[in-house]
Amino acid sequence: METEETFDDVLKEFIDHKKIHLEGRRGLEGLCKLAAALGYKDELYFGQIDRDIVIGDFLEMLQDNPGMMEAIVDKVREYGNDEWKENLLGHLPEKEEVTMDSEDMPDGITDPDDWNKDQS
Repeated sequence: METEETFDDVLKEFIDHKKIHLEGRRGLEGLCKLAAALGYKDELYFGQIDRDIVIGDFLEMLQDNPGMMEAIVDKVREYGNDEWKENLLGHLPEKEEVTMDSEDMPDGITDPDDWNKDQS
């Protein structure tokens, strides 16, 4: 009796057969090939790299599967570093320092310096 191949088996065979690498530019091209093979097609051929490699196919796959976008953001969070942090901060408005006088203090706080320290 022949056992049916799992999706993982078929995916591994496809990746091996197409010699897909998952790093750098070749990795991006491989993901585009995979998206196309899964049935995602960008009819406008956005970002056509080669005859059978279209970035739009990969974008169609992402658009149809929000969990994949969440996985990418999770990886960005995992690999986050000081350089990326600084780059992101460059796209955010500067934060204003909030200070209060003693008459504006919430109940139970009598020293504005204590409140101001808690807010920073």
